Amino acid sequence: MNKLHLYSDQTLKLLRAKQDPLADRAVSVLLSDPNWAGEINQWKVLPGSLPPGMPVALADFFEFYYHSLGNPEPEKMLRARYFFEKKAKVYLSLLGFYALPYTYAFADGAQVLVRSKRIVEDTGRRLDETFYFVLEAFRPAAFLEQNETLLTAAKVRLIHAFSRYFVQKHAKDWDPAWGLPINQEDLLGTNLAFSLIVLRGFSKLGLAPCSEDVEAILYYWKYIGMANGVDTRYWPDNAKQAYWLEKRIRERHVRPSEAGRLLTRKLLAFYQHSLPNRLPRQVIDGIVAYFLGPQLSDAVGISSRVPIPDLVYGFIFNSNFFGPSGDLDTYAGMRRFFDAQTTKKYGQPLGLTIPELRMG
Repeated sequence: MNKLHLYSDQTLKLLRAKQDPLADRAVSVLLSDPNWAGEINQWKVLPGSLPPGMPVALADFFEFYYHSLGNPEPEKMLRARYFFEKKAKVYLSLLGFYALPYTYAFADGAQVLVRSKRIVEDTGRRLDETFYFVLEAFRPAAFLEQNETLLTAAKVRLIHAFSRYFVQKHAKDWDPAWGLPINQEDLLGTNLAFSLIVLRGFSKLGLAPCSEDVEAILYYWKYIGMANGVDTRYWPDNAKQAYWLEKRIRERHVRPSEAGRLLTRKLLAFYQHSLPNRLPRQVIDGIVAYFLGPQLSDAVGISSRVPIPDLVYGFIFNSNFFGPSGDLDTYAGMRRFFDAQTTKKYGQPLGLTIPELRMG
């Protein structure tokens, strides 16, 4: 299906006024009765059947995961997972050094991110949770059978809905010109950042993936996006469509903002003090600027004048984002390392929980 006609200013403007009603209605229930949030946080996987007495809006939300994801093409899903399996270390490094700061260059979308105190005040844990989500998304057999991935995606979707609720209720400085918080255009843009932009990072490292791998990764992220509440009627079916959708969203929203610059300062300061191999801030800025390019670097307030492609290549592949360790070039190796590191940091394996709060 040719979707290029969907990527007009008029359509994307309409998507800024659309959110995720299914998740928003579920969060209204969770705020009214936080005991349900507590029960959901006890689940390890989606249950075989929903608990008796679950309110309709909450049951409707979870029924989506049983009946509405459809049957993905196993060959494409397996190809995408094999790509990640062999390149997990680089994929996650590019997520940290390219995809995340890339999202901060989008001025309107950055406004909701900066109003999340956890992103600004607890950058390290928020970054770990992002890596955790991607690792969960590429878990073996994800989307081909019910397992932990679907529950993690459902929690992410509910966390987005909680964020929308609190921004709309408490952010008195919210400008309607920014669009509704965590709207469908921003969700599409974030999904592109975690897929197309990461693949673009591979190309910048001289490791351009083949067209079949690009198509498989985009297809895989369609299912991740669907599980996260993205309206995938607008999700690109091929690389050409992805190129034009990303280009249109970027042209509409990349510009300097204090929100984007604050998020970038916090992220890069965390890297400076927390990466296993300490590097001067100028070098870290240069690595990020190499991937972002001049326009996006300017938008997030970092210099793009440090020409260090050799250093970038060596850092990603030798020191890497996670430091010297054992087998980080497979999913299993990366997962073992990640779980061990986060357990050491937090005293238990990292996981996602939804807020257990009462409205009012």
